Amino acid sequence: MDLNSSTPYEELAGVYNTYIDDMINEALSDNRNALSKEKLMKIPYSECYLNSITAAIGKQNKGKTLTILKQIIIIANTSPYSHVLIYINRSGSPSDDTFESLKHLIKIPIIYLSQEEAEDYLKNFLMYKELYNTIKKQGLEDKIIDKQRDELFEKKS
Repeated sequence: MDLNSSTPYEELAGVYNTYIDDMINEALSDNRNALSKEKLMKIPYSECYLNSITAAIGKQNKGKTLTILKQIIIIANTSPYSHVLIYINRSGSPSDDTFESLKHLIKIPIIYLSQEEAEDYLKNFLMYKELYNTIKKQGLEDKIIDKQRDELFEKKS
């Protein structure tokens, strides 16, 4: 028995997998423009990516806050996609001396939330973000009145 030979089933499975891969690649290629914003893309000048979560984990007093703040400052000052920083901690109030010393370098609004407030706030925030995206996608900007626009942007910041 030759251990290096494949069975007819394995050969068929390989052909089928290649066929499925080709179909997936063709569908993705056909929708390349719509999917371009879904890809992980490096944010210029930073070590972070769009559509990602960046975390710093480690022992106290090892520079995590400074490392993350540097990236936040870069993004807040260079990325057209950032418009608010949501700062979540236990108390919902400023409590980190490093952050407070450097926050004036962050050129977008900062919202402080406690852990208890965060879930409801973020659900509401994401709902308004989705509404905004729908308005933009469907070209409805000129259909909303000033009061609606102001409320939408108030909720997004």
